[in-house]
Amino acid sequence: MLPHDDSDAAADAWELMESIRSLIGQMHGLVDRRLGPLGENLGPASGYTLRCLSCGHIAALVTPGNGGARPVGCLLCGKAYDDVAEVVNAYGMGSFYEAISEGGEPPAYECAECSTGQACVVPTQTADEPDGQVLLCLLGAHALEGICDFCQRAADFALPDMCSDCLDIRYAKF
Repeated sequence: MLPHDDSDAAADAWELMESIRSLIGQMHGLVDRRLGPLGENLGPASGYTLRCLSCGHIAALVTPGNGGARPVGCLLCGKAYDDVAEVVNAYGMGSFYEAISEGGEPPAYECAECSTGQACVVPTQTADEPDGQVLLCLLGAHALEGICDFCQRAADFALPDMCSDCLDIRYAKF
């Protein structure tokens, strides 16, 4: 609404805002009430609990071993994703098209631990790392150390910047 708008629609909008403003405190109370016990239950899952892109709270739980169906769901607002590809589109940074055509990092990586051939690892914030980013597998709900310089999959490293699969391949050549 523009501050110098004196139309009937602006006056109606102002009245509506005044009626909503009084309810905001009650909404905060409801959110605090739901987050209290929820936070206690999410404690053990803090390594794979994400910030919900709908409500903004760290309450979106990654469900491990679900076969890719409903891999992430917010326990506060109920926002859920139907499959891993949908979560990658929401939480991934950029797009595969931009990464291939313009260079740069893809929005998601394959997981060396899962070995599914599916891009299921995204750099994201978790309850453990709310200010940083963690490489998190959306299928196995586990954090990974980094991206292997040789196979470009997310993995825990056997040597600096090399996953155990690539290390095994190198040793097999000798």
